[in-house]
Amino acid sequence: YCNIYAYDTLDDIEARKIIIYDNTIRRENTTAVKVQSIINMNRLMKDTRPAHRPDTKRVRIAKQISEIFGDSEGTIKGLYQLRNLIPEFWPFLDSKDPKNKITQQFARAVSVLSPDLQRFLYESGLYQQRWSSKKLRALTRARTEEEVENLFTEPDPYVIRSQITTNIPIPDTYKA
Repeated sequence: YCNIYAYDTLDDIEARKIIIYDNTIRRENTTAVKVQSIINMNRLMKDTRPAHRPDTKRVRIAKQISEIFGDSEGTIKGLYQLRNLIPEFWPFLDSKDPKNKITQQFARAVSVLSPDLQRFLYESGLYQQRWSSKKLRALTRARTEEEVENLFTEPDPYVIRSQITTNIPIPDTYKA
């Protein structure tokens, strides 16, 4: 199936949108390529967004992109959040090597940090550590290298639960 457009029916921005869509849909892309496509599509849609008028309903850009790419709006927003990730981390998003692989959850947490803190994580090799959800939440609030290092030097609290078996009958006043 192919759409053919006359030369004068498309402006430059519409042609770029079609090219981005075509490149993204036709092949299996890395996460980095998909994020770059979303960033470019977002920029183009902002440039062509009509001025606020009472007679037009504005649709959120993330929703439009999700319909174009066939992904959920949440997926598009999550990928768009990676736009602030430093270039050193991009190859690790799609890496097959478990030692040099980062998850999208980690990448999203790191992308909210300053570029200097991101470089510290990269250069110190801390990105290779095991990151729990709790540590990732704490990481997003870190503002200094010391705060990041403390995530691994402070012991993790843990809870021990036990179970006992008894023959004592349950009291009549007990409500489950």
